[in-house]
Amino acid sequence: ILVFDFGGGTLDITVMRLGNGRREILATGGIPIAGDVFDSKLVRAKLPRHFGEGSSFITHHKEMPVPSWIYDIFSDWQRILELQTPENREMLAEIAAQSVRPREIEALINLVADNYALQMFDATEQAKRRLSDDMGTLIKFDGPKFNIRQLVTRTEFETIIRDEVLAIDQHLDEMVAKAGLTHKEIDIVVRTGGSAEIPIFRHMLEDKFGKETVREVDTFSSVTSGLGIIAHGIAQGEIELRGYTPNEIPPHVAETHSNVPLVNLDLLQKRIALREDDSDEDKTGRRLMVLANGNHFELRRWPLAPEKTAFALPEENQQWAAALTADYDEPLLLITSTYRFMIMTPRQLDELEELGMTISDLYHFRIQEEICAMCRWAETKDCTWLTIVTSRGYARGYRLSALKDYLESPAPYQFDNALPGVPVALLGAEDGHQFVLYNSDGRAQRFPMTNSRLRVRGVQALNWKEGERVMGAQLVAMDDELLLGTRDGYGRRVAVADLPLGEKGNERPPILSTRKPVQLLSRLQDGTLLISSQGIRPLDGEKLPPAENSSKTYKLGRWSKDEALLTAV
Repeated sequence: ILVFDFGGGTLDITVMRLGNGRREILATGGIPIAGDVFDSKLVRAKLPRHFGEGSSFITHHKEMPVPSWIYDIFSDWQRILELQTPENREMLAEIAAQSVRPREIEALINLVADNYALQMFDATEQAKRRLSDDMGTLIKFDGPKFNIRQLVTRTEFETIIRDEVLAIDQHLDEMVAKAGLTHKEIDIVVRTGGSAEIPIFRHMLEDKFGKETVREVDTFSSVTSGLGIIAHGIAQGEIELRGYTPNEIPPHVAETHSNVPLVNLDLLQKRIALREDDSDEDKTGRRLMVLANGNHFELRRWPLAPEKTAFALPEENQQWAAALTADYDEPLLLITSTYRFMIMTPRQLDELEELGMTISDLYHFRIQEEICAMCRWAETKDCTWLTIVTSRGYARGYRLSALKDYLESPAPYQFDNALPGVPVALLGAEDGHQFVLYNSDGRAQRFPMTNSRLRVRGVQALNWKEGERVMGAQLVAMDDELLLGTRDGYGRRVAVADLPLGEKGNERPPILSTRKPVQLLSRLQDGTLLISSQGIRPLDGEKLPPAENSSKTYKLGRWSKDEALLTAV
């Protein structure tokens, strides 16, 4: 007997001898070819033309074909989700914007974004099944802004899977030879599994072994039927196999494979106590939040009370800092040095501290992973671009329409492909905006969001050399005035209009300050506060001379010997 078990995942072949109450396995084998392979090949051959394959788009004033690898992934049900990564969704959006056939690329985006891929593969599988009875049929499915009607004939299908047909034909011959038999010595061929219904394989078996030899058995239920027969044999004592019940699983096995985390009851009780604490009159309003390296946060009620302006920032947390004001329950977008995103509120950070925990405890940070930048999420999420600037001067804009759902998911979202350096700024931007980035060496320049490389693969917006660090970036208007500050407490005014405009990328603009390192370059406005390693103080901007074409800096106040200026707000 030859068993030809051809289902959705693999082809399995067994040759065995039965007689006189005995069973003898003569040969077993199989190959990873089956229904899902045929579905993918049918999708690849017939459907990409409806979703932009063969079209082109304009980039850098050149017409380029839409990459074929997109459709290789598109036709693989196990990989199609790769097209949903923010990077790929952004790339598809860029192609659609410049495509000569934009509707088809938009259909592809909708197919991927709205999870119609499963419907596409289901429709293809149903069409494949109909071809077992009909000589031609339509692959039919609909979605947002697309209605697919694609004719496929049985002859086309057999041509599409020709390589697999030849491989199966050869494997059949090998299994018979492995059993030490000829085709004529096979008395019965048992054909089972959905793919065994495909006419070309029915004919293959009949041609090799004779039509009268081939028998169809439990096409879609042979596995469960076989398990039932074995179970009956065990129950009757005809088969010597041991049966197992859930009660016989050793306790340590269940513990080893458990995916349910243990509840920290002590931590849970502390959290409940915080929620039930009636002395919560101070847990409202706005907060000044200072982020320093090493995942160090300082929270102060805003506006600042005079007695709340001092703090002692540990020396290991004085490399850099960022600051903003936010409502106590306002969501903030945070990004780590490993390009993991998370959304938290000042209240949540405050509660973590009261629980004796840190954000790295909550999200199981890796060694040396730290929060590097933050922004107000409510102000950012409706922007066109989320621009990330890194410590090595790289910048890239990511379309928020493709990214927002991932960033708002309950678990932290992580980029697969990080930019060189660690993030130093998160900017919600529009097409017409420009931003200023600056480094510790005192160099700064403007960079426009209209730069094409910035919005596709990223660009080195500011030249970087070993030992330097891009400290930050911010959106600016041409009439803005900025405050430059050095670590030792000196500063000067800088007019945005006087800063050079980066056009090609990787430029190295002139130095703005001979004193180094430069720690901050922030918008100068009434009420600007300077934040140092020892506290917060107001800036007396009237004492600063007007902006001029000079690298001279002026003392920003009295500073203690070990005090370091870090940022401003």
